[in-house]
Amino acid sequence: MKKLLFALLVVLLALPAVAQEMTEPPTIQVSEVGLEYIIDVTGNGVLTVEVYGLKNGSEGLYEDIIISAQANESYHYVLPRPYEASEGCECIVKAVAQEEGKLPSEEVTQSFYLTPLFLMPTPEILLSETEEGLYIDVQGQGQLTVYVTINDDERMTVDQLPYFVPRTYEDQNIFIEAIAEGYGQLDIIPSTATETYVLSAALVQPDPLVVPMPYIKIEEEGDCVIIYAYDSHNPDDPDDPFGEVAVYLYIDGQQVDNPCVIPRTDELQDLGVSAYAVSLSNPDALQSDWVTAVCIVEPLVQPTETTLAPVAATTSYVDKYVVSLSDDDEASDIYYRIGIYNEETYDLDFGEWMLYQEDLVFTVPGSYRVEAYAIAPNKLESATIAVTFTFLLPTYDRIYDFVEDGVYYKITSEGKVAVCCKTTAYNSYSGHVNIPATVTHEGVNYMVTAIMENAFRGCDGLTGVTIGAYVTSIGNRAFYQCTALTSVTLGDYVITVGNEAFYDCRSLASVTLGSGVAQIGAEAFHGCIALTSVTCKAATPPVMAASNCFDCYDTATLYVHPAVFESYQAANYWNQFVNIVAEDKVAPVTGDANGDGKLSISDVSTLINMLLSGQ
Repeated sequence: MKKLLFALLVVLLALPAVAQEMTEPPTIQVSEVGLEYIIDVTGNGVLTVEVYGLKNGSEGLYEDIIISAQANESYHYVLPRPYEASEGCECIVKAVAQEEGKLPSEEVTQSFYLTPLFLMPTPEILLSETEEGLYIDVQGQGQLTVYVTINDDERMTVDQLPYFVPRTYEDQNIFIEAIAEGYGQLDIIPSTATETYVLSAALVQPDPLVVPMPYIKIEEEGDCVIIYAYDSHNPDDPDDPFGEVAVYLYIDGQQVDNPCVIPRTDELQDLGVSAYAVSLSNPDALQSDWVTAVCIVEPLVQPTETTLAPVAATTSYVDKYVVSLSDDDEASDIYYRIGIYNEETYDLDFGEWMLYQEDLVFTVPGSYRVEAYAIAPNKLESATIAVTFTFLLPTYDRIYDFVEDGVYYKITSEGKVAVCCKTTAYNSYSGHVNIPATVTHEGVNYMVTAIMENAFRGCDGLTGVTIGAYVTSIGNRAFYQCTALTSVTLGDYVITVGNEAFYDCRSLASVTLGSGVAQIGAEAFHGCIALTSVTCKAATPPVMAASNCFDCYDTATLYVHPAVFESYQAANYWNQFVNIVAEDKVAPVTGDANGDGKLSISDVSTLINMLLSGQ
């Protein structure tokens, strides 16, 4: 008798309370398509739909209504993504259905995070025409791709800049296209710049009677500097008209020997160097143009004025901080060290001095100080410069009301809670998570009745989960992309499995659905490529929202009770499973008094009759 009374109590707890008939709650589906978010609401009767934007989570208040409308049975709204917004925002969709003669449905809400799109700055195409041809260069941000088309021929990809187009004996129509992309990031929109240029075939021939300009070369050698100038013509060329050429060298306007040796002194010497060439063999050849240079002869040992120029560090789209160090002396070496602020000692903990070879990249939040100096051969080291900054990761809105034993909970009604994630950043769990039937917080007992949407979303470290006895619903995207999850068992009180609940759980090999499951949302197990075993204990095949609830119909085996084998063979979408196996071990639910494989009011009547008859 005690066992029968206990079974009756379990059935009564599982049955919903009797109330005046209400309209079925509508269904909200939000999907991201290209550069837009598509909001679809379906339901019975008249739908009242409101879409809110939550600005920065300010004091938890919803602000700035985006749209409010009414529609019959279905509502469709396209929400474009913003460009170059400073940050994204959370959007809330609310919907209520109303049928004639019935009470309005419960309000259904769904949230999604509207991320902005960043439009890459347009690259700049730089053109420089010389006597030899056209030089093409491109400057811009991001990943640059450059194409060049000449005279409508096949478009060529430029692998190295600047790109040179030589002159020909026909005018050339040159079309340049430069594309700036965000290194494959989907939230960054590429930009394109184009330029058209006509390069004439006219060749500028140098005057053959003008001696080519000489070259000036300056070399450091020990305690002196050697300056010399040499001519640039080729005396071995039989067509060369200049023959023997003399080059005259001047320093600060005074003619000197070529080459000229300048000894180092205790003082800095700033010398102006110039030279020209004349032909000794051809009296008709004109003197070349003057060529000039500046020669800085530094003291043997003197501190340099090398300037280090750290680039202003900014947070990028991949949450990193970049510091670049440079100086204008190519022969120098730059050394740096990094200090990290210690919150216990209120001081900076510096590392060792290191030779700088590439940009410094920071991805861990904290307060930093980068110090650097430069040193070159025969010079003293430069003064030390520093750049100080604090790197913070983006903050996210809190979702939970309290946490117990590592599980986050949201209070949904008096005495009831739902499992949720910590913040809107998701990815709040790892390892094996145990969801109890009840939880106690600050002396109050709560039943755990649901797993909220996005509760375990993106938890790629989640390896297992135990679901409590009183959980009745699995929210949309509850286990979205939990790529390490290998198996899951839903209790007999779970009624609904939301849209994309286990989407892309690519390691999930087995799933057991309890006898109470009645509805499975769209793409609930889509992308579960390792799924080979599906066990369903429900006596009536659950309603699938679409054929894409599973995509393993050819590879997974469906196990059901022998009494309902034919029902699954005939049920819509379930009949797509190639392998359906009847097994006695797929037992009915506890409290199923009439043996039909499900909980219903008839189980109560059966139990009462058993009590009255003394069975």
